[in-house]
Amino acid sequence: MRSLSVALLIVSALVAVLWLPAVADDPAPTTQPAVEETAPAETTPAEEPMTPAKEQDIRKLLDVTGAGRMGEMMMDQVMQQIVSSNPDMADFVQELRSEMDIDELIESIIPIYAKYFTHEDIKGLVKFWQSPLGQRFIEAQPQVMMDSMQVGQQWGMKLGQKVMRRIQERRGAATPMPVEVEPADE
Repeated sequence: MRSLSVALLIVSALVAVLWLPAVADDPAPTTQPAVEETAPAETTPAEEPMTPAKEQDIRKLLDVTGAGRMGEMMMDQVMQQIVSSNPDMADFVQELRSEMDIDELIESIIPIYAKYFTHEDIKGLVKFWQSPLGQRFIEAQPQVMMDSMQVGQQWGMKLGQKVMRRIQERRGAATPMPVEVEPADE
């Protein structure tokens, strides 16, 4: 059961990274030239058929953003963290990694993009990600994600210890857990 939970955690992180090209927030204004906005779609994505051109542009979007490469990088990072904290999971994680095929996952994700975005939406996203600002975002994103994961881990540990201490105090535990959190390894 624990192995299944680990597998789901890893795959969830990978899927989140592959979804990033479509859901990234508009970055703060910069001196870079603005990307021309496309007009709102006249049809809803669900009404629009999947054409070979739309599928090709979705693939292009995923390629331009490096979603597959970033997904593999994040997946490897999560797997390293799991093995570091649970050495007994090393064989499972190694076997799981050897079975993972990013291209297979991408094939399954393409219809999801088609479901929520029109072909014009996809073209607009590709145009943004190919712009200097989009490329700068893509270049910085792996480090932003790594730093965010470290902050999130520290935040979660601190919060977990705080809650655990409160529960122990309510139960009258003799020695409550300390709230201090050691910085994550860099």
